[in-house]
Amino acid sequence: MNIYKIAYQDDLSNKEKIKLFVQKIDDYFLHSEGGCLLGNLTLEVSSENVLFKNEIREYFTNWEKALIHILKNNYGKNRAIELAKEYVALTQGEIMMMNLYGESDNYLKVGKKIIALLK
Repeated sequence: MNIYKIAYQDDLSNKEKIKLFVQKIDDYFLHSEGGCLLGNLTLEVSSENVLFKNEIREYFTNWEKALIHILKNNYGKNRAIELAKEYVALTQGEIMMMNLYGESDNYLKVGKKIIALLK
């Protein structure tokens, strides 16, 4: 299942969407070795290879768009954009830290923070 499609499911409330979205993201990153492949590629090759950079950008843009779609009714488009970018950045940073320290507690707090935006 494409995780981003969750944001566009009409049969779910925005609260249900965000919970399921975060759950699927967490399931993926908590069980993948080495962190986020595209996050790693961004650091290694995006400045040298335009093709990779465009593909990686599309991945992160789609992630942000899905979150914006879920959050915009509650926060307006501009604030939803800010929140989506913050969540993706925090998630990527915590993936790195989780792999460095071998602990998932702070990583899981990021998902709880975004879920709490929709009460």
